[in-house]
This record gives sequence, C-alpha cells and structure tokens, in this order.
Amino acid sequence: MHILVTRQIREAEIFSKMLKSKNISHSIFPSIEIKNIKISDDSINYLSSSDVLIFTSKNSFISIKDIMKNIELSTKKIITIGLPTKLLIENEGYNVEICPEEEYSSEELIKIIKDKDMFNGKKISIIKGEGGRSELQDFFLSRNYRYQDIICYKRLVPSKIGSNLSDILNKTTHICVTSTDIIKNMVGIVGADKLKKFILIVGNDRIAKECSKLLGINNFIISRNPSNKEMLETILRTNE
Repeated sequence: MHILVTRQIREAEIFSKMLKSKNISHSIFPSIEIKNIKISDDSINYLSSSDVLIFTSKNSFISIKDIMKNIELSTKKIITIGLPTKLLIENEGYNVEICPEEEYSSEELIKIIKDKDMFNGKKISIIKGEGGRSELQDFFLSRNYRYQDIICYKRLVPSKIGSNLSDILNKTTHICVTSTDIIKNMVGIVGADKLKKFILIVGNDRIAKECSKLLGINNFIISRNPSNKEMLETILRTNE
C-alpha cells in the first residue's frame, strides 16, 4: 500500500506525520490551494453584530482568526460543522455550543438545530468559502431567519504541478479524497481514466457520490468523515 495524500499543504503535512507514526508509505500531492479573501467592512460589521456564528470548516476560522480577536464573543453562540473545526476554535479559547460529532455536513447540522428555538430574531453569520453548498442557507430562508454569508476564502487548483507527479502515481495504490473539490481538481490534473486505476479512500458518502458521478465507478473505501483521525483509522482497517 502506498497512499497519496491530496489535502491542501497545511493539512497534508499534519496527516503525513500521522501516517509516518504508523509506518504507512505515502506521498503528498496537494491538489487544492486555499487563498484568503479580504472581507468587506460591511461584512465585518455584520459579523461583529451577529448573535450566531457558524463556521463551516477549519479554513473558515483560520481565514478570519485575526478579525475574531477584535470581536466581543461572550454573547455569541458559535456553531461548527465538524469536530476538527470545533477543536481548533476551542484551542483558541472560544466555546463551541453545537457541532455534529460524526457526520460532518450541513444536513447533519440541520438535523440538530431544526427543532431548537435559538434563531428567531437573531442575526446569523455563516463563515464559509467562495461557492460551496447552499443547504444551510436554504434552511434559514425556509424559516425566514436573518443570515448573511461571510465569504473569507476561495479554493483553487494548485498554481504549480510538480514534475514528479508521474513518478508518485506510479507507486501509488490508494488516493485519499477528503472533499468534492479535491476529486474535481484531481480529475482535471490526472484525468478520470487514470484515477479509475487507483483505490479511492473517500471522506464520506457525499464525496463518494461525487466521485462516482465523475469517474463512473463505485468501488470506494468510505470513511465515517473526512477528518485526519477517521481517514487514518479507515486506512489502518484497510491495511490489516
């Protein structure tokens, strides 16, 4: 087994250390880049006056970390999609009130909050990347809740592709796919036909569906969620 790690470089390096600790052969090929977007003054003002802050990913918090230091948070409710984002925020000294514990998705968060009377008359900020999914927004619109998207980063195809990619792929047996953006980028970089030759370890059912749509295959190894911890455990089970 030789794993190809395709996360953005910061997360890929963290995951690489975890794989090394288990003596798992692997290579890093970051197939996605994250670029921060300057937030407008109007968005900062809305964020500052919001009652509820929803962080959709670790990148959403990291991108506005410096702004957060200037916002009074004692009266705000913080919600995250996913335990890694929750742990990151709590490590900075903030309290996270609501977070899906296993399936990291907007759908799972909606299941948790749909019967809670915590949004009426409140201002909600959804801190997220450019584009992405609209499930949360559709839910808030259906309830006539007041919200605004705070767009703070965008996902890009890597500006440079290493000349050694072919050598890396020649020894690769399994490819980790932890987001739909990653599989879209990999199809563009490597090609769908070539990707079909590898065993894909995907972060959840939703990502598996996107892989199936793009590649026309269904033989994936599916993790409970795309966190480094769960992806590692899935690899260890696969390698038994």
